[in-house]
Amino acid sequence: MHFDADMPESNFLRGWYDNVGHNSSFNTQGSGSGGEGFTRGAGGFKREEVKTIHEVRESEIGSHDKADYFDIRATIVVLKEENMMYPACRGESCNKKVVASGNGFMCEKCNLTWDKPEYRYLLGLQVADHTSQIWLQAFNDVGIMILGMSADELSDIKDREESEFSKVVQKALSKTFNFSCRAKQDTYQVNKSYFVVSCLMTTLGCNSSSLRDQ
Repeated sequence: MHFDADMPESNFLRGWYDNVGHNSSFNTQGSGSGGEGFTRGAGGFKREEVKTIHEVRESEIGSHDKADYFDIRATIVVLKEENMMYPACRGESCNKKVVASGNGFMCEKCNLTWDKPEYRYLLGLQVADHTSQIWLQAFNDVGIMILGMSADELSDIKDREESEFSKVVQKALSKTFNFSCRAKQDTYQVNKSYFVVSCLMTTLGCNSSSLRDQ
């Protein structure tokens, strides 16, 4: 594990935190996807309740039989483009992946065939704060918040112009969010997985580019 890694994202985050961030508080921007971690009192997201990524990685969070929950404030530094969307069943509350068939797209769970699927997000993203980095997984609602559009819309863009698709993904980088996450150890109790339950973009996320360029 490396702290104070010599990389542009880490240097930017460290410089911002040392000069501005450690004395700052932030309002959140967003609607609908705010989870339990972001509704604690009228003051919104409270700095004293946020864990650093280093604290999460070095703690027992996610090492128990039941899932653990935690909140972090972090900036997206990597967003995997490959397999970030999948074709899903359009049935209510299904969301299972469908397979192409001669007559359209079939859901093996529902035993239904659709003329077209509903694309949904399945994101792998690396986020960082001033202490460390961590890989998170995120699903459809969080993906909409991060990318600013539905997976169906982004899939259409990708089909029309691959370069435009990449621009949309790249635009999500350097945005800062309050993430409410779930940690769970895998079946073999070897690795921990971290899933984003909900997220809200901070005002820092809107201003990160201008802060970096100063």
